[in-house]
Amino acid sequence: MADNTTLNEGSDGDVIATDDINGVKHQRVKMTLGVDGVNDGDVSKSNPIPTYNPPIVPIDISGVLAQADIAQIVSQANPARQGWWLKNNDPKRSLWVSDVTTAGMNYSSLEIKGGALYESPIGGCSSLEISVIGAIGGQSYTAREW
Repeated sequence: MADNTTLNEGSDGDVIATDDINGVKHQRVKMTLGVDGVNDGDVSKSNPIPTYNPPIVPIDISGVLAQADIAQIVSQANPARQGWWLKNNDPKRSLWVSDVTTAGMNYSSLEIKGGALYESPIGGCSSLEISVIGAIGGQSYTAREW
């Protein structure tokens, strides 16, 4: 069947845009921007739908390992956390970090090699406690969460 529909056929009615999908007419509607009573123009590539992305203010959660071989908390559990990253400031020694269990220098944690950075996946960030462990006390890391 053909697209478009004539209203009040026989009396020279207006034609409205429709799309025929399996014999059912679906009205096509053009989106216009603006508050009630205002026309700020049709949506187009040059006049896209406005979106609001609230600003994300990162929180500094950097630190220094207090002791060797003992995990310490980088950040408490935070159900509002959207993401985090941690950079190992030691150019030679690894750190291990975890946001699902207490960090250990083993398979249960993510190894961050000397000078490297780990960033949590977008949309896949844990809200659990983040902890870190290393072989040398005094080893520093730079970290942020948002």
